[in-house]
Amino acid sequence: ARAARTRERLARQIDGIYAPALRALGYVPKAGAYAGDTADRQLRRDSLAEIVVVWGRNAEVTQTFASAAQATLANPEILDRGLRGVIWAAGVRNGDTSFCSALQKHLVESADAQVRADAAYALGRVEQEPAASDVRALLLHPRLAPGAVFRILRGQLENPATRASTWKWVRENADALIARLPAWYQPILLRAADRFCDPAERDAVQTVFAPRLAKAGMDALPLERQLERISLCIALMSSTENAIKAAVEEGETKRVR
Repeated sequence: ARAARTRERLARQIDGIYAPALRALGYVPKAGAYAGDTADRQLRRDSLAEIVVVWGRNAEVTQTFASAAQATLANPEILDRGLRGVIWAAGVRNGDTSFCSALQKHLVESADAQVRADAAYALGRVEQEPAASDVRALLLHPRLAPGAVFRILRGQLENPATRASTWKWVRENADALIARLPAWYQPILLRAADRFCDPAERDAVQTVFAPRLAKAGMDALPLERQLERISLCIALMSSTENAIKAAVEEGETKRVR
């Protein structure tokens, strides 16, 4: 509960820092709304939108995007291509099963690679059940490309709201998950656990993947590197956690004043 409160405070801090910059650039979802902008300005808008919606959880921008998302499934091209993944992510956050099902259809059937990538990104951000369970089951779909599997899995493991249930699913389905990926992609799967940052999670990654990757004939180096990343995160968190919490609490106090 304490960690959840800290995350909520941090989200408010992120929103307070980045939302004004996004408002200054504009975030109209419609395709062509910013056709006259420079590439740099468009990229900044795309990056800020992800930060504000996914990590800052800004209600105003999320609602704008979620409302726009509902009307775009029949024609994804009416959305700004740089914002579409985040717009769809806003649309699935509440677990709307019909919307999630429509995105799954795009993911599997669309001939447009960018539409498939945007659908995978959005589905990785589903938080509510039963839609989140449906998304995890989709990871074993035979027509799903390795990149889509990774995008969905990474999104589900990044989010504290879905991390535990997704990791439980990975443990239970690790053999099938690894087997459905080409050999060259299997070590890349480890990077989906980049947000893991405690000893128990590090040990679990080793327990799940070490014997399976060895059985598949994979070199141990990718796993060793991933375990090292997690260990570095643990060390960094140990040395800075109190300072981060103090900074977040100080920011909250200033907001109240």
